[in-house]
Amino acid sequence: GTAVEFRKLPPVNCAAGTVALWFRPDWKKSRETCIISARDEKWKGVRFYLLRTAKNGLDLSVCSPGQVQVFRTNPMQTGQWVHIAFTWDSGKNEVVLYLDGKEAGRRTRPGAHKTGAEEMSLALFLGREGKVLSEKCGSGLYDDVLMFDRALPPAEIAALALRSGK
Repeated sequence: GTAVEFRKLPPVNCAAGTVALWFRPDWKKSRETCIISARDEKWKGVRFYLLRTAKNGLDLSVCSPGQVQVFRTNPMQTGQWVHIAFTWDSGKNEVVLYLDGKEAGRRTRPGAHKTGAEEMSLALFLGREGKVLSEKCGSGLYDDVLMFDRALPPAEIAALALRSGK
């Protein structure tokens, strides 16, 4: 696989957001695999990642700067497209994970999100940021990767999943 990095994206308000993408896993080994990750360029405290754990779970983490994590069993199968989306909202201190347009997990942690209206440039990685290529790869194919500076409501997430159904 090839690691893809988008550095110095235009500044956005990171107090709330949504990431949505199509992903077709190509997991040949039972190892931790980062699907997508990002951080602000100045390491001020905004970062997120979604990874497949070594025990075939999903771990979504949004730090702003306090960490809010959503864990669930991984339903994704090698070679099958899945629409993944997640939202965060610092006003609600909430993170929500969606798979194929349906809510798959939600977690609220009061006081975790403290990011205000300051705009930040994010570095986005399809996989994980790292120095060794094999550590960075997301182990799959990606399509239609979108980022929003607001938490999309469930109906909009469902519409994204239906829009270009694989």
